[in-house]
Amino acid sequence: MDLGVGVLDDCIYAIGGEDFKNPLKSVEVFDINIQKWRTVISMSTERSDLGVGVLNNRLYAVGGFANGESFKSVEYYDPTLDIWTPVAEMSECRYGVSVGVLDGLMYAIGGYNGMVDLKSVEVYRPSDGVWSSIPDMNLCRYHPGVAVLDGEEIVVQPDIQEEEGSDIFRVPDNWDYETDSDLDWHFDGGINPNNTTPHSSQSTPMSVATSTTPKRANDQAQGSSSGSKKMKLPGTGNQTADEPDTGNPSTENVVIPRPFHKSTGYTMFFRKIHSIISYGLASVQLQLGSFASERMGTTSLMYLPVDKPYFYMSPSEFNNIVSNIRGVRVLKVKCKVVMRNPRTAFETNASTSNLATLNQNKFIQHATGLVNCTRGFNTVYEFATATNPMVPTSCKIIDTTFMKKVISAISNMYGTKNDDWLKPNWSAGATLPCSFMNLLMQFPAYYTMYANSAQNQGKIGWQNINEHVTKMDASAVIGTTIIDYEYTTTLSYLSMPWKAIFAGRAESNGTNKESFNLADTNSIALPNSYTMDNTNGTCKADVSNNYSLLTDAKWKQ
Repeated sequence: MDLGVGVLDDCIYAIGGEDFKNPLKSVEVFDINIQKWRTVISMSTERSDLGVGVLNNRLYAVGGFANGESFKSVEYYDPTLDIWTPVAEMSECRYGVSVGVLDGLMYAIGGYNGMVDLKSVEVYRPSDGVWSSIPDMNLCRYHPGVAVLDGEEIVVQPDIQEEEGSDIFRVPDNWDYETDSDLDWHFDGGINPNNTTPHSSQSTPMSVATSTTPKRANDQAQGSSSGSKKMKLPGTGNQTADEPDTGNPSTENVVIPRPFHKSTGYTMFFRKIHSIISYGLASVQLQLGSFASERMGTTSLMYLPVDKPYFYMSPSEFNNIVSNIRGVRVLKVKCKVVMRNPRTAFETNASTSNLATLNQNKFIQHATGLVNCTRGFNTVYEFATATNPMVPTSCKIIDTTFMKKVISAISNMYGTKNDDWLKPNWSAGATLPCSFMNLLMQFPAYYTMYANSAQNQGKIGWQNINEHVTKMDASAVIGTTIIDYEYTTTLSYLSMPWKAIFAGRAESNGTNKESFNLADTNSIALPNSYTMDNTNGTCKADVSNNYSLLTDAKWKQ
């Protein structure tokens, strides 16, 4: 019930709603070509009584209501990517809102904000990505009908008589509390002392209802279908109680509200431009450190640390702003990669030359989230042979050498010392801050495939990663955007939160906490784990790290 419905590409989408008990964020789609329903990815939050609009081949979920809270948030679904993405919020909360699209703009019309019906209208311009207000309608409207006729948008509100026994009233625009006879007494729990019968049996509604769906107050219990939109005035819209001991009390606040906590505050944006060189390396099979059965397959897929704070903010920004504010968390991450000027590094044109490694191969390949869908991980290569500089010769476990190379690359981004990000590097010949001056730099970590010859008698070979990797002619995509990547985080605190977070399991012995590794390739001999301090750029080995007590110092790691 109370779901949103939209039509896109010969498919009907059923969005959110309720199951008579709980609000839903799930989405189902009916394909009229195959006459079947299927489930797609859910919205970021539960929404019932929401508005739905289709704009630029995207399905928008507008406003709504769930868990005692009305929303002004908006998100859209892209069927080509199967992902929901939030956009700018409306200026006020709306549920029972109607949505219309006209001339490439989307309109949110009327609705209810938890207190009053709305006559305001907002318009969303996708080119700007913001909502703006336009002139109000003449009347407040809840669940209005919306249609587009000859390039004009029409709003229709049906004249529906009040259902028998309903407590849904509307206050007239010309209402005056001084002349209202219903208020000619003092509130004593719902009984007029001047009459011997309940007041509600003699009162006349101020006006008939204009909605077929009764609205819920923000504290109404979920799953209830009998919640009323609003009373005439507090204490006057009484319902006769069946229990004489109660004294026929007002039902206005019969449900005790739950104390939902919502943390709001200032939103900060951090942006950086990195000019990064990626080399075409030879793909060879190597041994991982001293483990004979651990086999690594090298690739030319350089790792971009889109999941790390230092990719978007300098050490001074993190230390002087973020780490000094409690409860800072990441809301969204966006990264765009543009291809610039591919070239062959060794123009010898001789296949027998030691310098002809990958000589004439001008290809580019890219992928996203490989470590989440394959057996590989990101690591650093060693190149010990000077005559074959593009052929990796060894691949170590994650150790101090590995961490120092990564930290050195980050120091090159912002011109800081390798052992202390809070101090500029004033050494003669030191690299200038590449990300401040559009200077070229290289990030030394590459995606590496993993296999183990000792597992399952060596019968499991290399994983097929082609389905996850896009390869193309590099010369044909110069100046184009090859990756436009973004994701909305789930739990991403950069500083200690205000509220307690339970993300583990309770045990009978409170001091017996499970430790966990920060790096795990699921091999026979696990590589070491290292924690990097985002404040100063130092690192330390974590063979066994107990996170039973999340202190402020731990949150900076």
